[in-house]
Amino acid sequence: MKHRHTSCLLLLATISFCTLSAQTYRADGAWDIIRANVLLAGNNYTSYDNLYPAFDHTMTPAPEGYTPYYVSTYMRHGSRWLINVKDYTTPVLFLEAANLDRRLTPKGKTLLKELHILLQLSPDDKLGVLTDVGFEQHHGIATRMCDRFPEVFNKSALIHARSSHTPRCVKSMAEEAEVIERRARTWVVQESGRQDWQDYLAHGSLQPEIKNAIAPATDIVKRASEQYVHPERFIKALLKTDGESLSEQRDFMRYVFELATNMQSHHYDIDLLKYFTDDELYALWKVKNINWYLKNGYAPQTGSIAPWRQRWLLEDFIAAADTLVDNRSFHGATLRFGHESCLMPLVALMELGTLGAQVQDLDTLDHVWRGSEIFPMAGNVQLIFYRAGKDDDILVKALLNEREITLPGQPVVGPYYRWKDIRDYWQKKLYEH
Repeated sequence: MKHRHTSCLLLLATISFCTLSAQTYRADGAWDIIRANVLLAGNNYTSYDNLYPAFDHTMTPAPEGYTPYYVSTYMRHGSRWLINVKDYTTPVLFLEAANLDRRLTPKGKTLLKELHILLQLSPDDKLGVLTDVGFEQHHGIATRMCDRFPEVFNKSALIHARSSHTPRCVKSMAEEAEVIERRARTWVVQESGRQDWQDYLAHGSLQPEIKNAIAPATDIVKRASEQYVHPERFIKALLKTDGESLSEQRDFMRYVFELATNMQSHHYDIDLLKYFTDDELYALWKVKNINWYLKNGYAPQTGSIAPWRQRWLLEDFIAAADTLVDNRSFHGATLRFGHESCLMPLVALMELGTLGAQVQDLDTLDHVWRGSEIFPMAGNVQLIFYRAGKDDDILVKALLNEREITLPGQPVVGPYYRWKDIRDYWQKKLYEH
């Protein structure tokens, strides 16, 4: 692969993963961030509105004379129920077995009761389904887009929205479309289900070379879990005696962690995070963060190839913008809805911010790659295009989860880049790969 990294921080540490010390790395605020806001331990389960609860959405003003005319996005579906029924039943069965042996502590009995309540709330027909919180997230995103870019979203706009055929994605699209139609007084063309769209909106299958390259991730993540995740205190608080292997304890701890972090997808008053210490939450987050990076980022441990699974999606961004360059009267948007497994490699392929980094020492990964900040529930990337009168010099800026973020190369000013420069860079990159 001919990957040229010209704009992002390239981290090449000399210490290999295998020789890391047992001490968890806490530099650059990653541990402090989670301690200050434990909901960020959710990684891909982090609720969008919990990502930056006090976020100032003020944007850097565009250069004089430039106004937005086109918005091109990829958005993950909103908050959802967990997908597999085992996510809800496995920890219940674990504690029920211990309860039969009279091994549960009072805290263990409380947890079992709470897990039973959650199990009753999650029948099979809710698995993977968008929650009320998910609808609210997309309502807010669409509202802010309309308010932020009124030149784009108005009654003469042409807006196309396309979605993966997965129901939670379709419903996320429909929620945003309803908001835009009401506020901009325009019609949003909504489309889903076509296989050619599915191929780039939710490309799930891996090319053989990528599948082979990321295969080592399983063993690396297993070693990371053994190194960082220590379930002894957690188990001792719930069980009177220790009857399971360390591996079984870690698995149980992870199941409860998944449930605990995804509770922010609901309005239920069930707090499962209270069973974990800050250190435990950070360790569990860290292992998941490594896993996502190895399978979606430019990880040298997996051949620095994973982001290329989304080359078709990046090509669609370029092609859609190209069709509008010569149409001076056009204004509108292309809205795409899919999954975090597409959003994460896409923004790495785009080289937004530091997301094109190649990190050899995984213990320092959270310097530049924190999944919670990349692909929370309803996570999104937005490219905003600007023009000035009859001037053909089109500018573009990128937003990741509605925060301005750098693109590869040199900006004209602030977060604004010449579209020609960005387009040429991405096209060359795609051509050379």
